[in-house]
Amino acid sequence: MIQAEKVSCKEIEYCLEWENRRTDIPARLLCKLITNTRLGAEWRETKTIRSLEPETEITIYDWTQFWKRLKMTKGVYCTTRKSSTRRSAFIKCIIEKLPTLEELNRRRPDIYTTTECQVCQDKVKETQSHLASCKGQINLWKRIQKVTIATAWKGLREEEKTRTPPYVLYTALFGKTEAEEVEMREALIKGLIPKKTQDRLAQLLNTKTRQQFANTVARTAWDTFYEQVWRIRCSKVNEWEKREGITNRVK
Repeated sequence: MIQAEKVSCKEIEYCLEWENRRTDIPARLLCKLITNTRLGAEWRETKTIRSLEPETEITIYDWTQFWKRLKMTKGVYCTTRKSSTRRSAFIKCIIEKLPTLEELNRRRPDIYTTTECQVCQDKVKETQSHLASCKGQINLWKRIQKVTIATAWKGLREEEKTRTPPYVLYTALFGKTEAEEVEMREALIKGLIPKKTQDRLAQLLNTKTRQQFANTVARTAWDTFYEQVWRIRCSKVNEWEKREGITNRVK
């Protein structure tokens, strides 16, 4: 509760208190801090975030890139319908609400009668996780990974490029097995990088360079996922909708 004290007819002098203790920061800033703390706590306790980060003290992912992207795409930075749609898709990724066939079937089972992936045709349920391992897009994912590493590597200083070749960074980022690659893709779709991956990068790059490298990786990987993997998936689903007679009016 914010209480005003020592009120006179000529001027108002006030002292803010929080839990019976005086505060020494402006009222507006105090209210902002309280509101942000409450919203952050509510976000942290949502089912989706709890599944990503089950522990309170120890986090699995580095959220730096995620929050930076959200900050740089809001308000005055979001000026077109295209940028708004892209930002919306990014947020849906973190809460696993992309309109995959599983999600569409859950919303409208009367229209979307199947959940099977239309890209790989392997009779596998199309979930957001499946997008990272779909056999119909494996080669595309391999190219995306190489482009992502090449783009981030170009941003390094010359001495760092000489000391750390691209293939070393590729292994540090995506691992050596298919399972490790899929795990990393799932994280990148959400705009995140696992902390264990950051630890591997820390052995190769200094703190500032590592952060810059990780920012470029997260941004490039998500953009190419959205523009290529997701676009191809949407095209295949649109073709299926036409065959099934599902129009925009029906939706």
